[in-house]
Amino acid sequence: MNSAGTFRQNVRVRSADTDGASGTGYSDGSSGTKSSTDAGADTASSTGPTAKSPFTDPSGDTCPDRSRLIARMQRMAFLLDSAITIPGTKVQIGLDPLIGFIPFVGDAISMLLSLYIVFLAWRIGAKRSILALMVLNVLVDFVMGLTPVLGDAADAIFKANLRNLKLLGLTQRW
Repeated sequence: MNSAGTFRQNVRVRSADTDGASGTGYSDGSSGTKSSTDAGADTASSTGPTAKSPFTDPSGDTCPDRSRLIARMQRMAFLLDSAITIPGTKVQIGLDPLIGFIPFVGDAISMLLSLYIVFLAWRIGAKRSILALMVLNVLVDFVMGLTPVLGDAADAIFKANLRNLKLLGLTQRW
């Protein structure tokens, strides 16, 4: 702890394999907790509290995986929600409403793709409350999509994946 009362720890990307050799869930093999010997070495040099971040550790330290995962999330969200511009209009739709034309199966596939974005958000360290809101967006999108034709139009308007990126603060568009 420093005089400003902030505590910083290194950002680690959560590993998808928590049953691996380390069994810890983090790519660097640590357990995610600080030992008493590490506490003094990681004091922050900031002068005060930072703006609220959707991530569990708002420090500037990032690992190489984080930027790659963020780019993947942005590409997926764009592809699912706004990859196609309808000619003569400014309206954009993605693959989500198009896949949704296949009754139930298309909506289930779309939901799984959207949940992959939530999984990537978990990997980069998004807070639980943000993850819960992201899952809620995906579920609302899925339930709306179950209604034939009108559900697909609602999918095109709701854009759950771009909403999720906005929750993470990873997009200026939308």
